[in-house]
Amino acid sequence: ALERIERFERRKAQMPQKTGEPWSEDEDRKLLAAFDAGRALQELAAAHERTMGAVRARLLKYGRINA
Repeated sequence: ALERIERFERRKAQMPQKTGEPWSEDEDRKLLAAFDAGRALQELAAAHERTMGAVRARLLKYGRINA
């Protein structure tokens, strides 16, 4: 069980800081504006301290990309 906890903690430490946190309206606005201005998904993920999957999911939610 201890090994499992240690593995989880190592994985968590490698994830972006805001992983799992809710998105604020302000963060959504900034994400959409940056995407509309042509910023790459990797750039957006780094700037917002989110995973690429989280950024894609948000862009899907707002209709900026298709599944």
